[in-house]
Amino acid sequence: MATSAVLRVILGENSSQRVVLPLGLPDTVTELENEIRRQCQLQDLFRLQFMDELFGNIFQDLTSMEEIQDRATVKVLSLSPVVAGSCDNGPLTPTHVPNHAGEPSSVSPADTTVMLSSQESVSPRSSWPEVFHIPRFTYDAELKLVYREEGTRLIPHPKLRSDILQGLNQEIVQYKVYFADMNAEKIAQALIQKHPCLTEVASETGYSGWVRSIKNKLSHYRTILRKMGCREVTVNALKHKPDGRRSPAFAVKKPKR
Repeated sequence: MATSAVLRVILGENSSQRVVLPLGLPDTVTELENEIRRQCQLQDLFRLQFMDELFGNIFQDLTSMEEIQDRATVKVLSLSPVVAGSCDNGPLTPTHVPNHAGEPSSVSPADTTVMLSSQESVSPRSSWPEVFHIPRFTYDAELKLVYREEGTRLIPHPKLRSDILQGLNQEIVQYKVYFADMNAEKIAQALIQKHPCLTEVASETGYSGWVRSIKNKLSHYRTILRKMGCREVTVNALKHKPDGRRSPAFAVKKPKR
């Protein structure tokens, strides 16, 4: 029988909550984030930090479940983009999904146009770095990569590839949820520079497959964010359709001859 666990989750400056895990701590950070999102009723994108006793109880980014144990303290930090005039870039507070079907909006169409009509009015959490930092992946993924860093090439298993892309995605969204092709290329290039074993044999650059995977992963993530109500993704959905076509609701029909 699994041993249950409990965590203290800090949601804001004067807000915290106890999260009970009947089956014990999950295997991955992503699973823990999903459980905290469910129990604390959070809707915005966030990342977790843990209280590190080795460094005077300061908070460090949580990258592996090996870093916490039962009755640990974790903090929720918002990664959602900041809209002009808003002040929600700090720790999260519990929110509920609005009932769009029956609940009137407090923002008029004119207000929406002023606040969100252009890309400049939506600011990412941080500016895009000159050199993209490849984060630490899950514990298992790091072990497999280190084992292969002796000059041999590795064809990553789907689970390992997914862990790598997920780790890259979490780092990318700290800066932006939309980027140019050259950004994806620089990320892929930085990836194989740090982990040469991931260089692709059949690719001229050695990372063209990673470029496609990175773009596809972020595109899928934007779909998740749009369903969660992320404002930047919802507003820019028409501008960034992969096929370049406009939504059917805005399509202009050609007159019949």
